[in-house]
Amino acid sequence: WSSRLGGVTLPRPIHVGLQDPRPIVGWISDVLRAGKTPYLHAYVSCVTRICQTAMEANVSLAGVHFAMGGEPITPGRLALIEKAGARAYPHYSSEESGHVGRGCLASEAADEVHVIQNRYGLIQPGDDTVPELPRNALLITAITPRARVILINFSLGDEATLTNRRCGCPL
Repeated sequence: WSSRLGGVTLPRPIHVGLQDPRPIVGWISDVLRAGKTPYLHAYVSCVTRICQTAMEANVSLAGVHFAMGGEPITPGRLALIEKAGARAYPHYSSEESGHVGRGCLASEAADEVHVIQNRYGLIQPGDDTVPELPRNALLITAITPRARVILINFSLGDEATLTNRRCGCPL
């Protein structure tokens, strides 16, 4: 309804199975031909399948941007996406926490994200602090009064390497 109030109608959703993502590749091609930037938010496996399909059809994805999450973004998966010509940015979120991190625009690793520091604090147990958790486990604390759920040193079962660096990207 918001789009209609704004004078823009949205197309009806079309179900596209992971086995044949050609309709998505076609949509991407149409958007690129119109001189616009396609932006798609999807699971990592879906994005890699779209990129494989585009490469098999000799369709360049140069200019396409993907936001990805829901599963590991490995260097191999990212290499395939970049080979297709697209750019991919990871995000880190969960139902319990919401968005915890957004992909770095000048990343050094396939899955590097910037933590949304005005909403979350992240710590790691380190050596022998919590024997039940790996030393690289992420413990999330919500620090915003509008948090979906009160989280205090909550573990989603994920592990990471936390670093501080100046990357130069706008995030």
